[in-house]
Amino acid sequence: VSLVIGGLFVLVAALGGGYFFLDYLTNNLGQQRAVASTQQAATVIARASSGAAVGLPPTWTPTMTPTASSTPTVTPTPSHTPTATPVPPDPAVRAEMEVIEQEVADLRGLAVEGQPASYVITSSKVRPILEAS
Repeated sequence: VSLVIGGLFVLVAALGGGYFFLDYLTNNLGQQRAVASTQQAATVIARASSGAAVGLPPTWTPTMTPTASSTPTVTPTPSHTPTATPVPPDPAVRAEMEVIEQEVADLRGLAVEGQPASYVITSSKVRPILEAS
């Protein structure tokens, strides 16, 4: 019986001791970590308040990549290109144009007032003349 009681005592002591040992380790390690964290925070605060620059490791420091300075392209200002003044038609063409003008006036019931300017313009020159006006 004393052997059983002694064995139980050893078992309880071992378990209880193990519990207290584990509790000691947990608290002691926790205190060590708290002290280390406090010291680290105090160091950071001291550096920040002293105005000393806190550097970053080289891998964290952003490096600026040089960019080529672009020279702005000079665009010419648009200028009005004068169009050539159309040449009046020769007298035979002008006579045909007057006949057509009179026929149109008769069909529409209008009178031809004055002599409008008359020019013969080729189809390739119509667009530039109309766009310029």
